[in-house]
Amino acid sequence: MTRESIHQPNDKLLKATFSVPENARAFFQSHLTSELADALNWDLRSLEPSSFIAPQFASSESDLLFHIQLYEREAYLYLLFEHRSSEDPRMALRLRSYIVCIWERFTHNHIPPTKLLAILSLYRALPAMGKAVYQVIMHDVSQRMQSAHALY
Repeated sequence: MTRESIHQPNDKLLKATFSVPENARAFFQSHLTSELADALNWDLRSLEPSSFIAPQFASSESDLLFHIQLYEREAYLYLLFEHRSSEDPRMALRLRSYIVCIWERFTHNHIPPTKLLAILSLYRALPAMGKAVYQVIMHDVSQRMQSAHALY
């Protein structure tokens, strides 16, 4: 009997775990500031059915995009997991490019043009088997929260 390999097992596990509302909420509440977590309406959130990962990084990255309310306005909460054994100095640039892709899709789907939604991003590095966690970064969440609040 042969063993079939599971294509993208990390991606499948993360998406299965975080598509359960209670799991996603618990994760975000433990990784966001309490002020930001309180500003999000967890009852009015939905998981978007798409990924913004560049094809060359599909084997080492997983992402989820939630449509949620922030300060009673529509917003996105973007979660990017990276499975690596060492730090990638270009990760911040790649994360920004994924955010631009989200906004491009939003503008494509909202004609005539509307105001862009705020996007809160959370990046989490996951260690390869047997390796230590090298860094956990939350990109500009407090600054984004202040900027998003100022927009509304």
